[in-house]
Amino acid sequence: HNPSERRKTFQAFTDMDCIVGLHEITIEGGISAPYEITAYPIKQGHYSGVFSFESMRAPGSPAGRESVSSNTTESHSVWYAIEVIVDPPPPEKTVDLFCEAKKALTLELSISNPTDTLVVFYVTLEGEGVSGAPTVKVGPRTEASYEILYKPHFIGKSAGKVVFLSKELGEFWYELKLNAEKPRPVALPHMVAELGKTARTKIPIKNETPDTSLVNITLSNPSHFILHSQKKVAVPGGSSIEVEVTFIPSDLSFGDNQACTMEFSSPQLGEWSYTIQGQGARPTVMEPLNISCPLGEVTQTLLPFKNPLNQPINVQCKLIDKTKVESKEELFVLLVKEDSPITVTERGVLELPFTFKPLNMIHAAAHIVVEVVEEDSPLDGVKWQFPVKGTPVFNVSKGYQAPVISCKAKERKECFMEILLDTNAVQPSPKTKYIEATIRESPSELREGWTKTASSKEFTFSVDETSLLTVQHCSTSAILPPGLELITYTLVFAPGKPVKKTVNLTVC
Repeated sequence: HNPSERRKTFQAFTDMDCIVGLHEITIEGGISAPYEITAYPIKQGHYSGVFSFESMRAPGSPAGRESVSSNTTESHSVWYAIEVIVDPPPPEKTVDLFCEAKKALTLELSISNPTDTLVVFYVTLEGEGVSGAPTVKVGPRTEASYEILYKPHFIGKSAGKVVFLSKELGEFWYELKLNAEKPRPVALPHMVAELGKTARTKIPIKNETPDTSLVNITLSNPSHFILHSQKKVAVPGGSSIEVEVTFIPSDLSFGDNQACTMEFSSPQLGEWSYTIQGQGARPTVMEPLNISCPLGEVTQTLLPFKNPLNQPINVQCKLIDKTKVESKEELFVLLVKEDSPITVTERGVLELPFTFKPLNMIHAAAHIVVEVVEEDSPLDGVKWQFPVKGTPVFNVSKGYQAPVISCKAKERKECFMEILLDTNAVQPSPKTKYIEATIRESPSELREGWTKTASSKEFTFSVDETSLLTVQHCSTSAILPPGLELITYTLVFAPGKPVKKTVNLTVC
């Protein structure tokens, strides 16, 4: 509007790059005239700024624009606040993406450059699990491919988009309809274990995020698969942990009753699962049972046999004494009737009593066999063999005088310890002590009439106070004619402070 009575020419000014119009407009005095502006934004969004009009100087006035604060009617200015709201253009194309959560899918988009210069497109990506390069360059009058990676973490449908922006060609975009489907379980290698034993496997959990994530774990078959961790575990950011699962078979078949689905869920990592198929195998040799008994005495022990099957079974039990086969001496006795079938309930426990009576200082061995006796059954003949290892123990008498090693604190004493053993009889020889242990500065001379040869026996030893006394095996010899064993050890005693203590040396 021109408030004066004279014709005036106004210059147009703006701070908005996306708006254009005439540089000046002439208006007759006392009237208003329309002024047309055009917006040319290159991308969507909100733009705001100022558009002003100022009258040009009157004839004879100084150079430059007239002061906007002039009160004369010869000068005039007016300004407007402008806001431009730019909506996005229609998408070039709508693309549906289908992918299982925790897996990846790639999509290639073709971009063309109709200009005669190199164009750089800046790329903005939106959507859960959508990623790609931040820029793409397209040569003059050519096309280029832009690759999008879709790797969702969470199940469900969502929206996304890929926006390309350049100074030369403006903005265009593609609409993405994202469909993250529940992932199919990953099949782990089959787990096979003998009936009565177990098999273990480790499953990794990886956290690619920078923060610690909590993961919930569920097992569909807890009667056959055991999780060796809490049902909710924390995985540090940028690392991984392993959880261990144990399979407990209950059947020889390869069926659904021994299958398990292991599901993982996390607010930060999404959901995924594994399937595990287990199978039972015919048992062979089970873990050995170790027992000990004083020489010449009898001890009774129970062997617990647990029925691993989900059904009752009839079994027969017998004992195979290996020592008796070699020496014709019965050291082990099973205290149940070997010919009578015994019914063991589903997952029940049968306790088998047996005795052990060592007759000399030699390790004894036996097997207790539990065999299924059921005609016309695939389980007929299935047997468990339990090794039994018997160790005779000789406890020194109350009158035994323990050898002594002594030295001053913070000094070092080295010497020999000789142990004389009679390993062939229950009672000591009438001419020699059953056991004799001495500590000497140097190995002793043999008694008159004795000879020393290399021994065929092997012995092990252990010390209960290794911090006080260092013991090393030196030699083992057979002494004839008494038929004794001479074991020589080297001892090192280096106490750091005054101490008096009994050290137990066990020889096996």
